[in-house]
Amino acid sequence: MKQLAFIGYGKVGRCLSHHLARQSNIDRIQVYLRDLGKYRALIEASPSSKIVFTNHLSDALAGSDWVVSAVWPGAAAEVAEMAVACMAEEQIFLDLNTISAAHTEKVASLCQQKNVSFVKGAIMGGTEIYGASVPILLGGPMNERLARELSGFGLHVQGIGEDPQKPAMIKVIRSVLLKGITALLHEAGAAGEQVGMRDLIIESAVEAMTYREVGEILKLWLQDIRDQPERRIQEMDECKELLEQIGVEPIMTLASRRVFERMRDEKVSANQ
Repeated sequence: MKQLAFIGYGKVGRCLSHHLARQSNIDRIQVYLRDLGKYRALIEASPSSKIVFTNHLSDALAGSDWVVSAVWPGAAAEVAEMAVACMAEEQIFLDLNTISAAHTEKVASLCQQKNVSFVKGAIMGGTEIYGASVPILLGGPMNERLARELSGFGLHVQGIGEDPQKPAMIKVIRSVLLKGITALLHEAGAAGEQVGMRDLIIESAVEAMTYREVGEILKLWLQDIRDQPERRIQEMDECKELLEQIGVEPIMTLASRRVFERMRDEKVSANQ
């Protein structure tokens, strides 16, 4: 029987702990929360008596085979430092936070100093979409073992090697794309709202992105920008002018223009 600990009870912590609590060979899941009162409603709605909550970190980690950190990126290193101070050598610290390769190395170093096994996990999607089937990449010396065990509990896990920085880099660089799209959607949506045509604009953009297979469309767009970066720069100038006119700050518009300028400069340099 396995005993697990979770640090954090946000979307990821709730989704995974609820799923794991349904597994017959999981005996107990201890969740550490610094402020139990803040999470009172969620605690009372917990679906399983296997999930036990505490505001004492050492109690949460004691006897647990794995310690799972699922907190905000800015708290990841602090949480790791606090956790490993309470852990024994046979325990595994699994970091599922969206942190850079440098911060991953810092967490790995903290674990190494205490002789605690460290595995970096990267959650490659939203639990609100995938649920507990969300793809998870693992990196670290224990990645294969942990991948087998977690897969046995019905999670969609893949070990990708002993370097813990690898899943961190994949996750963060991927976030540049996906979070960037979200930011662009917000800016375009705000502009569309100002002119009373938000839905029409978003629907048109979705149609343009899904007219063919998405991967094919993205390749065509990249090639088009490489071929005509100066034209795209001028288009962004027109976008900037309109957004400023209607009172929307063109943050992503100007950032896009800078990227196109760099692509133009790289093209000029390559042709010299």
